[in-house]
Amino acid sequence: MQDQIRTLLQQVLRDTRNEAQKQRARKKELRTELKRLEKGIRELSEFIKAVEGLEGLESDDFSEFFSAYGKLHSWKETRPPRRLRELMTRLRAHSDRYDSKAGEMKLRFGRCFRQLCEESGLVPVEGDEIAGFRIKGILRVKINWHSRRSSFSTLFGGRAKVVLRSLDPERILQVARTIAAGLFDRPFEAEEFLASLFDSYQSVSGNTGRDVLLKSVAERMRPDMDQFAIDLGRLISKGVTKTSTGLVMTLSSGTDGITVYDEGGRFRTYKFVRF
Repeated sequence: MQDQIRTLLQQVLRDTRNEAQKQRARKKELRTELKRLEKGIRELSEFIKAVEGLEGLESDDFSEFFSAYGKLHSWKETRPPRRLRELMTRLRAHSDRYDSKAGEMKLRFGRCFRQLCEESGLVPVEGDEIAGFRIKGILRVKINWHSRRSSFSTLFGGRAKVVLRSLDPERILQVARTIAAGLFDRPFEAEEFLASLFDSYQSVSGNTGRDVLLKSVAERMRPDMDQFAIDLGRLISKGVTKTSTGLVMTLSSGTDGITVYDEGGRFRTYKFVRF
């Protein structure tokens, strides 16, 4: 009797293990199917966005059109429903028209954007529509005519790169103004900044009267190098160089230092600081 029970137990255990193995295999299959479905949903969502992006075809800001047009073209290659093929044929004429507009905008973009910057107080502004623009010495704007996008970055990379799907000078100006405001419109107290700079200098040098790498002091003082360069420029413009204990800050120029801009957009590269 015990042998029969033992045999049945072994059979049940074997059947249960086989069933568990089948369930694990089924689970793996379901995971694969789930990933496939999720990918399909993402593709459909992108397709919906692309179609929605074509609603403003008559707008002069045609970057959205090219982005949507490219997505629809890729979709057509893999899933060519009849209506989509007909839509693409009709959109091709708009593509040619927008290409012509892009050429016209490129010719007048530099003058128009520079004028908008000057009217908004974002000066100085240097560069052109090919090489890109530098605003207030530290904000970079690059126009990619091929992808119909505009990118924004800062001199030291203290801000995450921003990409705008637009070639409209006014929309580009709005983004530039927002980034510049976050950099230049912060409250600033010259004496407090100098005191913080001196504390960081002491932490690095251990004593006064020594030349110390300005980068080392800046990194200890704050991680955002763009803000540091701007605030140091503010300090220099205000002429505040003496601490509350009478020590005078001295900056020495040098290559591979920190490029500091004053409020007028003029710059100079400093490598060492001493108190």
